[in-house]
Amino acid sequence: MEHENILKLTIVDDGNGFDVKSTRNGIGLRNINDRVNSLNGKIIIESKIGNGTQIFITFDLNKIP
Repeated sequence: MEHENILKLTIVDDGNGFDVKSTRNGIGLRNINDRVNSLNGKIIIESKIGNGTQIFITFDLNKIP
């Protein structure tokens, strides 16, 4: 089965949120992004002011170095 070795993580924050397009990544988001990329993962950050933030991370465990 092709999805057997997929790891999906979802991080949800119900805080203030932020504008993803205009906000520079803080050190926390930059570190998460760097670590996901170092393991050949994919990351999607969705956030909206007043609606919190969701971070979706996916790893293909067959592609982790």
